[in-house]
Amino acid sequence: MCITAGALFFAFMTGTLTTVLQVQMKMQRAAGPLVIGKIISTGYLAYSILHEFSFEHLLLAGLIGNIFVFALTYYYAAQESVIRVEFDKEYWMHVVRTALPYGLALILSTIYFRIDSIMLFEMRGADEVGIYGVPMRILEIVNIIPIIFLNTVLPAMTQFAQQENKEKLSSMMQKSWDILVFLSFPLAAGSIALALPLILFVSSPEFAPSVDPMRILMFAMIFSFLNSVFAFILVALGRQAKMLYVNGVVVIFNVVANYFAITHYGYMGAAVTSVLSEFFVLAANAAIVYYYFPFVFSWLRTAKIFISSVCM
Repeated sequence: MCITAGALFFAFMTGTLTTVLQVQMKMQRAAGPLVIGKIISTGYLAYSILHEFSFEHLLLAGLIGNIFVFALTYYYAAQESVIRVEFDKEYWMHVVRTALPYGLALILSTIYFRIDSIMLFEMRGADEVGIYGVPMRILEIVNIIPIIFLNTVLPAMTQFAQQENKEKLSSMMQKSWDILVFLSFPLAAGSIALALPLILFVSSPEFAPSVDPMRILMFAMIFSFLNSVFAFILVALGRQAKMLYVNGVVVIFNVVANYFAITHYGYMGAAVTSVLSEFFVLAANAAIVYYYFPFVFSWLRTAKIFISSVCM
């Protein structure tokens, strides 16, 4: 427990220091220490396994890696800003008030993303959860891509929003949208066409029925990618609290829709419900962004990428 707590502590502290590099648009300096830390952790992990060390050494590998990541990140962050520990209750409360709605929105997002698997287990048993779980795991991993990309863009978005530079913010929205369309459309098209080989590659032949829900969930992946643009714009505009209401409604919708869909259609019904939920979140967040920041998209690139993906 102490080893795990230590690993989490240094991971959290590293995340705090990384924000300094993020604001300065120098995320390459955060990536280097992370890679080095993972190499160190993996090396110690392999060494421990080869020499049959106790289980504690497997946990210790993570702690050692996180310490190295923290130390290197601190070194780079200290070059960009003065780092010191202060007790500032007023500022702490300001941060909590600002971050709490977004944090709760993320919790609700996690709930509506996973509640279908829980309901599927309770209503249809472990076999269907296993079939549904393989494509959901793929979706969960792939959905990290837009978060990684937009985290690097967020500082500039926030700067343009604070400066009320509508032209640059609108341009950045358009470029972010185009990039995520460019990533999600071909990825979905390829996954739909090659669903069976992908399922067999990450699992085993008995999970072949996962092909059909995977093909459906690829549409949920597209909506999730594109929704990320509007979610980060809301953060940049300081309107992240609005996502709390959207995600709260989606949780209720997800539970009700899954109850009927899973009852009649099992994991296929759960997959369709996931697509509808992601589409609703996308539409709602886009509408909220438009209310506070009326934007006009050029759909030419989107149309070209869509046609190319269909042809592929």
